[in-house]
Amino acid sequence: MKSQPIVDRKECLQIVNDVVVNPVGKRPIDKLRYQAQYLIIKAYDIAAERGHCEHPLQLKSGTWEYNFYQLGAYLQRLADCWDDSNPAASRRQALDLKPAFVLFKKGNSKLPFYSWSTLPAVTCPGAGDCLNWCYSFTSWRYPAAFARQIQNTILINLAEEKYYSTDFNPAYNIIETAFLNLPDHVVLRLYVDGDFSNWKTIRFWFTALTLRPDIDAYGYSKSWADILEYFTMSEVNGLPVPDNYYLNVSNGSKYDSDDDMQSKIMSLPITRGRFVAVDIEGKYEKGFAKKDNREYHKEVRQKIREQYPDTAAFSCPMLCGECTKKEHACGSGRFDKVVIGIGIHN
Repeated sequence: MKSQPIVDRKECLQIVNDVVVNPVGKRPIDKLRYQAQYLIIKAYDIAAERGHCEHPLQLKSGTWEYNFYQLGAYLQRLADCWDDSNPAASRRQALDLKPAFVLFKKGNSKLPFYSWSTLPAVTCPGAGDCLNWCYSFTSWRYPAAFARQIQNTILINLAEEKYYSTDFNPAYNIIETAFLNLPDHVVLRLYVDGDFSNWKTIRFWFTALTLRPDIDAYGYSKSWADILEYFTMSEVNGLPVPDNYYLNVSNGSKYDSDDDMQSKIMSLPITRGRFVAVDIEGKYEKGFAKKDNREYHKEVRQKIREQYPDTAAFSCPMLCGECTKKEHACGSGRFDKVVIGIGIHN
């Protein structure tokens, strides 16, 4: 019997390049149709390699071919809604479609909040050394996680079209509708995986956040140049700056050595403070198993103070929501300018 092949990281990168980075087509709708067909064909190719070319509805749930087919079929239905002559009808039809994967993932024990993610690296213009330890790539072992990142990246790219394209169809602002339908007074982490890919992405989210002031949002970003560009345009053109978003400035950026840029990003009204990964020397349990190890947290605080001697230090408890009894540090004004850190081994 044929062994079932696994879609490895190399093939995942090729799929990302073909589907997201360099999709075929000039108009957004043309690219969307190409992306749909590519993923459907990829699903059948994998199924054929595994020796079970069943009907799509019989593809085994959880497999690579199943998730690729589900995403491709959704994108195809989305493309079928496009009607330049009747944009209102297009919008209704598109919003009636159920996405292949939930756009905003509800929390779990490690992250008890709602979250939004896109593809790592390709949506991270400020990424530097962080690519050497980025945990987001580990999620590519799971077909649904990888496919969800592709879906969300495609949808946010479509949502950005309205800011610079005369070919924008209002049917495709699907993310905004899902965002506005989130429950009241939730905490939202913008980008567990991925980052603000450009100033248009920032404008999209900052505009949406002003429409839902009850949502407490936070995130970690290395897209410093794009954020500063947005704030420059905001001063000139009055673009929205939400009061309900906290930015954690994370290290590993390609701008780490640019002191002037760091100073500017730290002075922004949205910036809570730094979140840094520090090199540790002690021998501790792997992963989340060390979350209750006092010696680990002591060393993290020590390493933070060595790098930032004039700033208060706080060791991330590793499970979001367990920082304090009342709130989580990364999204709290009480931790303004406190350096929060987590340990890594080189």
